[in-house]
Amino acid sequence: MSVTVTIRGPRAILQDLLIQLVSLRGTVANQPDASALDAAIKRLSRLTTNPSWSGDLRLRLKSGTVVLNQAHAAAVRLSGLLKNKKHSTDSNSLQSFIDRIVSAEQLVALTAIDDAARLGGDARLIARAKAALAAGDARAATNPSRAMVFYEKAWKTAKAAVI
Repeated sequence: MSVTVTIRGPRAILQDLLIQLVSLRGTVANQPDASALDAAIKRLSRLTTNPSWSGDLRLRLKSGTVVLNQAHAAAVRLSGLLKNKKHSTDSNSLQSFIDRIVSAEQLVALTAIDDAARLGGDARLIARAKAALAAGDARAATNPSRAMVFYEKAWKTAKAAVI
């Protein structure tokens, strides 16, 4: 018996999420929910089609921050909707969307750290990137927005390690 395992990169994860958000948006009539979902969809659409991607896993150094900022903004909009006590969208779905955005950003940072180590980058900067990644991981479940700030820092630091 053989098993095939498919590993999805962060871009593919975000593209799938975008499709699901668009589908969900079609079922939402509540205007505040619709506005928040529209904003998240707009940001995810921009970031998944952004030329800053180098394949499915990596972001280019000079423009990758734009993608990470769009991901963060999408997560913030969904978090704001989740915190709104009057929202009509399923809370578990919203949390799942937020978690997947955070996971995608974590994977971008982790890939950059792995690349820096593989390419013999500055060990001191790689250690800093790993520390930022760990700080993000420690906050991911309780403060996704703050976790994403640390993941962006980890990505930038790892990229700097090989410049």
